[in-house]
Amino acid sequence: MSKPASGTFRTYFATNTRDRSRGLYTALFDAHSGKFSEVRLAAEADNPTFITFDCRRSLLFSTSEVRSTDGRPEGALYAFSIDPQSGELKQINRVLTGGTGPAYVSYDDASATLITANIWGGSVASFHVEPDGRLSERKSLIRHDAEGSGVHPKLQDAPHPHSIAFDPERKFALSCDRGADRVFIYRHDATGSRLIPADPPYVATHRGNGPRHLAFHPNGRVLYVLNELASSVTVFTYTSESGQIHEGPTLTTLPEGYSGKNATAEIETSQCGRFLYCSNRGHNSIAIFSVAATHEQPEPIGHTATRGDWPRTFKIDPTGRWLIAANEQSSDAFVFAIDSDSGCLEPHGRGIEVINPTCVRFLESAHPGA
Repeated sequence: MSKPASGTFRTYFATNTRDRSRGLYTALFDAHSGKFSEVRLAAEADNPTFITFDCRRSLLFSTSEVRSTDGRPEGALYAFSIDPQSGELKQINRVLTGGTGPAYVSYDDASATLITANIWGGSVASFHVEPDGRLSERKSLIRHDAEGSGVHPKLQDAPHPHSIAFDPERKFALSCDRGADRVFIYRHDATGSRLIPADPPYVATHRGNGPRHLAFHPNGRVLYVLNELASSVTVFTYTSESGQIHEGPTLTTLPEGYSGKNATAEIETSQCGRFLYCSNRGHNSIAIFSVAATHEQPEPIGHTATRGDWPRTFKIDPTGRWLIAANEQSSDAFVFAIDSDSGCLEPHGRGIEVINPTCVRFLESAHPGA
């Protein structure tokens, strides 16, 4: 297979390997036609549910969201090199994360720092990526010093950090803890690839919200936190100098009158900053919001069905023209055209089979969108 042409983007799907999936999958996405090539296995891996890249060095990093590795009660992270022709992945090394169930990875290429959240281990950890692409031993491991809020006994019995992500300036990292109903804040020691608790170290959210993922507005001054258990999104203002956040309004991700079961999963802003998207698992939709000039009060636009079951992940392509929604339980992914004026989504073409998709990412760096 030749190197992707301009306007064609190498795409990777992370998956849950509880059934037929064997690991990480890849396909080419044509941003002109909005179509995918055949999905192929890129590398076998044990429950690689979330991924990120070092695009400059053609590296892919993946979680191994498991409760034990090599007989130890820890999950792991993989480092892979990417073949520029085929997109196949070659494992460089694997390291233990210090806790069970690493569910998220985020990367800062300037300092070569990789961070992860151990959802069942109640901790976050950081690593350095060496010049040869190998992951170092842990540079920091911090357990969330909190109790579960207990509103949802099975999911909030203890701290369960579901994600950790760098801020736009890479000075801080923020971790959404679904179990403790808190957003933890860490200073990023770039020289040592370490995480250091900020002062204060967290902000409490409403009990029972279950914060899961977050997304920054492109202006870097507003943060949107997606609440998995409350099916809502909360707006925070963000101070980049201190890393502190201040709570604003909370909006439901569900349509009026819906009373079925639901759990939100993924959140992303459009590249132009005018729209906000959130996925609903149960209602099986993408909730769409318009973002006013102040960026602090999103307005609901509507919902688009994801054409499958349990949309755990979605991603806007690098051109900003397309949104790919992947449904974990129906093992498929669908393309939607984004209306640049309204932000609404229009189904485009037939779906593709991806077994138990949990994360979708494009290798190419993002380009300015409409």
